[in-house]
Amino acid sequence: MYRSVGRSLSKLRKRLDSRFHFTDRGSTISTEVFSGLITYLSLSFVFILNPAILGAADPDTHGVTMSPASILLATVLTSSIATICMGFFANLPLAVAPGIEVSAFFTFVLVGKWD
Repeated sequence: MYRSVGRSLSKLRKRLDSRFHFTDRGSTISTEVFSGLITYLSLSFVFILNPAILGAADPDTHGVTMSPASILLATVLTSSIATICMGFFANLPLAVAPGIEVSAFFTFVLVGKWD
């Protein structure tokens, strides 16, 4: 039983390496997983600050404001989809997320929230 699990993991490693070229880049799967975890943790401030910044925008002419929960959901979903696309289609280990400066520009300059 353990041999079949070992063979399955070996096949999985070979398939991942043939797709993402870890050994060609001088890396390993464990290094890439650890790097992905660190990247997620370093980008998690975007998931906290983006709803806070965009939620501070003034209501529109109909009195509608953006809910921080829906901003959080949109930020997480778009960041996840864009990062997965970057990994699979461009074959690059880059995270894609909205910048805090863009959110601040939208809130404080375009919308004009100056409290």
